[in-house]
Amino acid sequence: PQGFTPKSLSASRALQSYPQAVRTRLAMTHKMVKLSYEDMMEKFIPPVVVEPEAALFKNIFDQAPAKMEADFLKSLGVSLNKHVAGDDWQFVVFTKSDPPPKSIEIEMYPKCSAAVLEKRSNWSAIELYIAACAVEGLDPFEDDISTEPPPRCDEVQDPDLFSDSSSSSSERITTRTFLDQIMEHTDIVFQRQQRTHYYTLAIFGRYARIARWDRSGCVYSDRFDYMSEPAKLVLFLWRLSHAATPDVRGHDPSATRVLWASAEYHAMMLSAKFTSGGHARELFAKSLVDTWPWWKLTVPNVDPKKPPHVYLVGEPTFYAREIVGRGTRGYVALDYTDPTQPGPFVYLKDCWRVVHPRSEQEGAILTYLNSKKVRYIPTMICHGDIGEKTEMARDVWKEVHGAEEECPLKNHRHYRLVVKEVGKPLKTFKNGRALMWVVLNAVMAHRDAYTNAHTIHRDLSVGNILIMPDSEDPKFGCHGLLTDWELSKRTDEEDLEPRHPDRTGTWQFMSVNALREPRKQIIIPDEMESVFHILLYCSIRYLPHTCGNVGEFMRRYFDDGVPLDANPKEFTTGLLKAMVLTGGVLRAHDQNPIVFLLERPPPAANIPAHPSPPPANRVNPSSSSPADPCSSPSPSGSRPSPPSRSQPKKLLAPRKEYSSAQRHPMDRVLRRMLPLFGALYRLQDHTVNQVKKGSEKKLKIIDKTQELESHTRARDLFLKRPPRPVDQEDPAPLNPPDIVLKAFEEKALKLREHTEIGRILAEAAFQVNERWPKFDKTDDQLLSTYKPDGEITHKAKPPKRSAADTSEERDHKKPRGAFKLAASQT
Repeated sequence: PQGFTPKSLSASRALQSYPQAVRTRLAMTHKMVKLSYEDMMEKFIPPVVVEPEAALFKNIFDQAPAKMEADFLKSLGVSLNKHVAGDDWQFVVFTKSDPPPKSIEIEMYPKCSAAVLEKRSNWSAIELYIAACAVEGLDPFEDDISTEPPPRCDEVQDPDLFSDSSSSSSERITTRTFLDQIMEHTDIVFQRQQRTHYYTLAIFGRYARIARWDRSGCVYSDRFDYMSEPAKLVLFLWRLSHAATPDVRGHDPSATRVLWASAEYHAMMLSAKFTSGGHARELFAKSLVDTWPWWKLTVPNVDPKKPPHVYLVGEPTFYAREIVGRGTRGYVALDYTDPTQPGPFVYLKDCWRVVHPRSEQEGAILTYLNSKKVRYIPTMICHGDIGEKTEMARDVWKEVHGAEEECPLKNHRHYRLVVKEVGKPLKTFKNGRALMWVVLNAVMAHRDAYTNAHTIHRDLSVGNILIMPDSEDPKFGCHGLLTDWELSKRTDEEDLEPRHPDRTGTWQFMSVNALREPRKQIIIPDEMESVFHILLYCSIRYLPHTCGNVGEFMRRYFDDGVPLDANPKEFTTGLLKAMVLTGGVLRAHDQNPIVFLLERPPPAANIPAHPSPPPANRVNPSSSSPADPCSSPSPSGSRPSPPSRSQPKKLLAPRKEYSSAQRHPMDRVLRRMLPLFGALYRLQDHTVNQVKKGSEKKLKIIDKTQELESHTRARDLFLKRPPRPVDQEDPAPLNPPDIVLKAFEEKALKLREHTEIGRILAEAAFQVNERWPKFDKTDDQLLSTYKPDGEITHKAKPPKRSAADTSEERDHKKPRGAFKLAASQT
């Protein structure tokens, strides 16, 4: 059956991904709002035609023990099936005994669902998730969540919680890991189902709370004693299970499940085998997996007088792992508007766009760019907001707190976009020269948009550059496509206040300046620096080089973040990225230079194959990897076979110098770019220092008092010479010579437009003074056992969505918001 996953992916999965869950919870801290039980029922869960009388359930829990036990929670599922489920639903009980204390999961399914018979979680069919624990202290929500202290993995509320003293503190369920478990489950449901919102129920001892999750935040009820007031628990479950329409439970009415043997099912299967479409057909066929639900989705027609477009989709090629936010999913879709003639294949983006007075729909932006003849961008087919505007957590927050207080929750609107082109992820480039051509096309698209349409992209990343196979191009066989224009901005609006008080872009590929200043306006130098990061990202993984520990470099350079002294929950750029960009020299985390070579050098002897793993109980505030765990298809040819990713890579023997004939063309490209950015940051730092020097004022000096004899003895005992007078200033640092500053200025000015970076890419792509090897691409040099949580201290938040990306690439994405993490986690 579609949608089945092993039961082990439930509570244990949430705990295994604990650091990521911590970050997600921290991001939710100010996006939750509490309502009374009565207000929540009145606002979101309307009465049904036939409702039970409260008196019928007065004594339903009379058999409960004085001190709650896990066995009683098991019997709770039996009671719910007897008194609440009715003829259409079934509550399935799962027990999780490790780690302690025991937690119970009760999941509601249609009675005909195979999940009921197999007793395995079915994320595609579940209707309600109940997380239950016998300990009353494990309340996953706070009455005032804004006062929540920084999380600690070993935090517990009851010293007698654990019967197994051998369990490490990082494995124990606490109030916060209990909430992480609920949020992890909600995230999975949002990925697989087409929903506007989702309900969960938390039971802890004799108390319970209801939570309603949507893309703007979470609304949760005050806690109630379901033992003394069982009608509250029963009424919520009764109304939810007997709702008049599925949209009350959170289902999207514009989406219909494709069932086995239906007409839509046969159309998808036949099209995947026989419909023309080249790589698009192959990607569509790959998405038709029986572990994921298939859907029929509607998208508004550009002409409102005409019926909507209809598309059939399988597993998304990309989905953003986040509850609150845009929640973007990308699909290779089959046009089913005319069922008699299915096709062609297109790309469909489903998301919850942020609504702002100056925000535009991405489809409208693409239509405008298409009209301005911007090259190498998608062609818009149709787009539009989906359904009516639904009430979300943001609306409730404003009702509770009033209009005078600034709302931290964003206004989201369900939105779909369909474009003509179905691209391949950038990591599938054939060789280094083709990579150079595809990235050059993206720079050309960026330049066209900036010059012809006065629009700047503001989110250049690996996930937003796609490869389009092109049989008419004999030289490269492909071209690039710059996608995801949702965050783009008109350059004539740059003087206005930012639309959102967050960083704009994808963390790993943002410039050092943008990471240092969250509210900074993104300009051309920032975008050109993102191009450098994109090339480096692809090269360090798929081209030969001298970096011995690719995983550590990826963590330190792309994923790392340093907490601010003023606010440890806010992060700025990592140290390695700042060092490379400001110094203008490409180095690894161990300070050794990184050189890209035509052939990978042999490993060093007597060097351990892999660094020792971190202690098992160490918990780091890490995020998703800056790289995906899946290998890329190996290019065919007569070149030597690259080392298998299943084997640990050995550290390379150090070599001081490599001749020009040994260096890869990519090495020269990156080394031509780096001095430009080095000059920019050195000039910038010099200017800042000059401003600081002019604004500094002398500190007041404590008046000298009479020196006692004891003072003189102490001074003479430890100081060989008299101390320097306290009013003597340090000598002023020597300023760089004017000729050096002028050279910096000349280089930095070249980054104000696209010409210099475009020239470097074009000369390399067209082999001006370069000879590219045909089979230079290696297998992914990131170990298959790579764990981003392993060796890094400071990490950023979980991944961000992208309009057109792949599920393999999703793990390197980060949210564009400010990166928050409690310093105490480290």
